[in-house]
Amino acid sequence: MRKNGVVICIILLAFSQAILFNTYAENEEIQIVFKINILTHDHNPARVQWALSLNQNLFKIGIGVGYHERTNWENITKRTYNYPFQDDEIPAYGDGGFDVFFTGIFQSPEWDPTIWFSNVSVNSLTRGKNIYQYDNPEFNTNLESYLTTIDWNQKESYSYHLQDLLYDELPSICIVYPRIFFGYKKNITGIDYYLTSIGEYRAEKWDDGDDRNISLAIPFPINEKNVFTSEKNTFSWIRAVYGSLFSRCQGTHEIEPMIAINYTINAAGTEILVDIDPNAKFSDGETILAEDIVYTYEILLNPLSDLTETAFIQQWLEEKESIEAIDIDTVKFTLKQPYAFPKNLLTYGIIDKTEVKPIIDTYGCYSSLREEPFSTKLNGALVKSCGPFMISYYNESYIELVQNPYWKNLTIANTEEPHLDRLCLKYIENREDAINKFELNEVDIIDCRYEFILTDYEEKESIDFSIVDPPYHEELAVNMKHPIIGTGELTPVGTQEAAKNLRKAISHIINRQLIIDEILGGIGAPGAIPYPNYLVGFHEGLEPYRFDLSLAREYVESAGYDITVRKTKYSVVMILLSICGLAYVSRRKSRNPNSL
Repeated sequence: MRKNGVVICIILLAFSQAILFNTYAENEEIQIVFKINILTHDHNPARVQWALSLNQNLFKIGIGVGYHERTNWENITKRTYNYPFQDDEIPAYGDGGFDVFFTGIFQSPEWDPTIWFSNVSVNSLTRGKNIYQYDNPEFNTNLESYLTTIDWNQKESYSYHLQDLLYDELPSICIVYPRIFFGYKKNITGIDYYLTSIGEYRAEKWDDGDDRNISLAIPFPINEKNVFTSEKNTFSWIRAVYGSLFSRCQGTHEIEPMIAINYTINAAGTEILVDIDPNAKFSDGETILAEDIVYTYEILLNPLSDLTETAFIQQWLEEKESIEAIDIDTVKFTLKQPYAFPKNLLTYGIIDKTEVKPIIDTYGCYSSLREEPFSTKLNGALVKSCGPFMISYYNESYIELVQNPYWKNLTIANTEEPHLDRLCLKYIENREDAINKFELNEVDIIDCRYEFILTDYEEKESIDFSIVDPPYHEELAVNMKHPIIGTGELTPVGTQEAAKNLRKAISHIINRQLIIDEILGGIGAPGAIPYPNYLVGFHEGLEPYRFDLSLAREYVESAGYDITVRKTKYSVVMILLSICGLAYVSRRKSRNPNSL
């Protein structure tokens, strides 16, 4: 048979197959019904990876990505935490605010969602950290009850209801509860890495058997000028230098007296009487007096200080009138209402009134608190120590601390002087440089915020490591004022319920287990709510939103959108026919180039 005849037979066979079996394949197309913009920190590789994954899955449920901005933290905060609040709200991304952004949040071991999810403003310039702009009266009522009841059973009930609301309404779409890693030399002892991860470490316990010196690599510049400009849950030099009435105990993690020697809380939970340890002294030998405590809290409560902690403290303490010096070493705190975690209010670092007040009176709170340590105005007054260490050198890349010689006289500290002669923090921007410095013996500890994974440490014989379950979660923060995914006013249905369903749709397209397995090296747990599952009181009954594209599409459609899955049919046999036909034509042309 001629070869041309063979080709004809194949074509005829293909036609008969098409008629008899009608074989088709389908190409799936989704209609994009609206778009959102995403913010991601470009120095966080894990968040960039799962943001790209989210981008791909959003298209599968009819949501487009207008712009995915991968940028530095400064640009992100301009749109979120530091947005200029001349207006009443943070707008959507297109108007200078944000739609959604990836972030990670540390919390206190005693869960207090006030600063994150209440609508209380810190002052006229800042909104605290409720960048979600979440405002639910039911949540606010239960939050007040949760914070003011002392009975644990009642508190747990309120806590569960708060968690239920956050789980259902999703101002924060929780992604994972990661574990974090500290790398350190094998001879270092005495460090509670859990406390270190939340910035409440006890540096006097740290020890290096070799040379009594420890250098710690950190991935961010040292921007804290003094105790008033430090975030409490961020590791820095602050906790090593400033003593406080109470501090968290190493090992048990309970809050215990530090420079206090005794305290009482009345039955109503509205009055705390604290006796200062008579041996408590600043690093120049001056005794810590009740007036120093009172003045410290005056600054904390003063709106002109422009501090993020002010709104939180003002819920419980009035300016000046709430803190009273009973005698030279006794202070009384009178709370506006009972607080379930009263000792948390007594963990702020103390300053010397006699040195700081003249400076504040001359230059004002805001100006003085933002001066560099040892500047001409301050002359070291705001960094005078009453903790285990005192500052000997400071710049934004390197800080050196040495022993406070008067710390060892404290009664509560059992006269334990620091085991170290020197503690240094070094700013090293990237993880590779940090490991190189470690291997060159230039640093002894690598901070958890470099976001290493297990294999980074397993491959280095010189590095030991500690895995920590911190009160921390990774999330996708949602702007609850966004007209589609926040308020729902621009959805076809036009309701808040529609917006909530869209947030649920987004949560259902996040493959949390895949993120843990492929991006976090298998270390972590799927996130359900912005309440880390390692904390006491976590609502175990709340399961993480499962990865389910079909369910996510149903939620988008329930908001009134038509994302009809368009399936275009292609005959498999017809494709084969085309191939055969092209082959035949090609053969004819090769034999006779002028045939077509």
